[in-house]
Amino acid sequence: MYFVLVILLLVGKLFCSMLLLCLLLKQNIW
Repeated sequence: MYFVLVILLLVGKLFCSMLLLCLLLKQNIW
C-alpha cells in the first residue's frame, strides 16, 4: 500500500511538471 502511494505521488508530480511545461511552451508560442 505504501509503495502504491509513493508511485502515485511520483506520477502526479511528473504529470504536473509535464502540464506546466506544456503551458509554458504554449505561452512562448503565443
